[in-house]
Amino acid sequence: MGRASREKGIRGELEVRDVFEEYDFDVERVPNSGGLLLKGDLYTRNPIDLPIHVEVKRVGVRLNWWEALEQMESERGDKHGLLCVRRDRGEWYGVMRLRDILSLHRSVLNQEETIRVIRNY
Repeated sequence: MGRASREKGIRGELEVRDVFEEYDFDVERVPNSGGLLLKGDLYTRNPIDLPIHVEVKRVGVRLNWWEALEQMESERGDKHGLLCVRRDRGEWYGVMRLRDILSLHRSVLNQEETIRVIRNY
């Protein structure tokens, strides 16, 4: 991978980090581009806060979707996988397995129900 491509990838990771931080998630770039124990492009110090493996792809024109999804799947471990994708001058999109989306949604609903029960106690 050339220097320009690496720098573009780093800029993409920083952009996605900034989006997460807009929503109060404390995330950082993975050191050494995932070459050590941590895999993925972003991580949080509090995995309970964000049990998601984040893979970032900033592309010019074309993305090999299946290759990107396979990379995310192979590295996600027991976390939900999130592929963040943006074309040049475009908007960031997040791609997840349908089961992961539904599981996260169910967790949110369960938390809301627990809060409702506690408030009415």
